[in-house]
Amino acid sequence: MTLRLVKNQPASLATERAVLGVMMLWNADDAWSPSEIADVITPEDFYRESHGKLFELMLQRYERGEPIDMMSTVEAVHLSGNPDRYGGCSFVSSLSDSVPSTVNVISYAVVIRDTAIKRRLLAKLAEQHDALQRGVSVSEVRAELEATITSPGMERAKAVEHIGSVLQ
Repeated sequence: MTLRLVKNQPASLATERAVLGVMMLWNADDAWSPSEIADVITPEDFYRESHGKLFELMLQRYERGEPIDMMSTVEAVHLSGNPDRYGGCSFVSSLSDSVPSTVNVISYAVVIRDTAIKRRLLAKLAEQHDALQRGVSVSEVRAELEATITSPGMERAKAVEHIGSVLQ
């Protein structure tokens, strides 16, 4: 798949860092939980692979009943044997320093999800552009795009309604 149509991939790295930092500040008295964030986003939704890996690590720890505070998460990253996979220990330890607010974490997660959906849609559009250039029929390309729009990963977004009217 070629992404030559997409010069700058949509990403919100500051939002990704904020969600990771907020998760390390979570406590049981908060109005949200890490599992609620996981209902909105997946590790694959993060633009930076290391952010997604760290998110996955924290969710696994949370699901096992282990702490996900900064110290515990940095220790887990260190003990993993490959801290660079998660961005490094100093990166992880700095995440909670610049958290704007813990109250809006679900909104931050929605931004990550929507940005990931934009990347997936742009990638699929670039792929189907190439298919059109190779002579694939418009009806086949349309069917492929509609299948993408209605796939489970895309259904999580309320912003993506129906592409049929755009393609007609």
